[in-house]
Amino acid sequence: MKFVTIIVLIFSVLLLKSQDIHFSMPHLSPINLNPAETGNYLGDYRLHLNHRNQWRSITVPYVTFSASFENKWRKVAPLSTGILFNNDKAGDGHFGTNQMGLSASYKLPVKDSTLSLTAGIVVMWNQHSVDYTKFYFDNQYNGYMFDPNIPPSEIFTRQNMQYLDAHGGFCIQKWFNETPISAGIAFYHINKPRKTFYKDINVKLDRKFTFYIHSKLSLSKQTFLLPHAYWYQQNMLREIYAGGYIHRKTQDYSFKGYYVGGWFRIGDAAILSAAIDYQDFHLAVSYDINISPLVAASNGRGGLEIAIRYIFSRPQKTVLYDKHICPTFL
Repeated sequence: MKFVTIIVLIFSVLLLKSQDIHFSMPHLSPINLNPAETGNYLGDYRLHLNHRNQWRSITVPYVTFSASFENKWRKVAPLSTGILFNNDKAGDGHFGTNQMGLSASYKLPVKDSTLSLTAGIVVMWNQHSVDYTKFYFDNQYNGYMFDPNIPPSEIFTRQNMQYLDAHGGFCIQKWFNETPISAGIAFYHINKPRKTFYKDINVKLDRKFTFYIHSKLSLSKQTFLLPHAYWYQQNMLREIYAGGYIHRKTQDYSFKGYYVGGWFRIGDAAILSAAIDYQDFHLAVSYDINISPLVAASNGRGGLEIAIRYIFSRPQKTVLYDKHICPTFL
């Protein structure tokens, strides 16, 4: 009942109040999903690399890259830290985003051995830029044709802006016999930073809320169902999608298993995905099939996404015993 109550309370905060960097496989970009996911893995270190290329058939494609690295601190067992870098280019004006962040999470003490609760925070430095020379303005029409040599009559204050941002969140995991259920809640732009290219205009970035839940259901000794569901809310904007994987383990030492599945993003896209576990690597690919009103221009094509995860541990020290000289027997 306590677990159900927590889930209900999480949903009740939906009344809290753009488009941030996001991926169709958010579980493979954990710090972007929720800073409380920092350190949520088996091992000492974790590395993630993500690349997304979207809407190439329409105009200048949206290209997103993300990289993160996490570390668990053995001397302070419940503490984990991470570093995050995001880069994004969007649209005809080459609207650019660079983000650098430091995250930390702390596993809170609970008496129930089947329950874990983690809190996390990330502080981000954000830099945005835009190339105004890529735009077309009405005064550049000379009466016969467009003339790019005519300077635009628009006055642009600056092409770059910077600000600090903070996100926080919680994640919870509860085991029911051999079935785990994990849920997370994250709040973005807690400080509502000022985001504008104009110095005399005060434009605040709306807070964003994320809720997600996933599980691992055993179908057989080697086959599992991995359901996922996500809810993003920012002011009046909302994104909901759900789906999951079928995971099949193998008995091979190197090629450990494979995944097939996908998600459905309501009113936007159907997402197909596949992944494999090879040694300590997890390699995944997904593709968005556009089903929104944009389909007339996109021809159904959406975004290709590739993700790599690598988990490894500190080398173990080998104990060397004192040498003993054996006598020589003749």
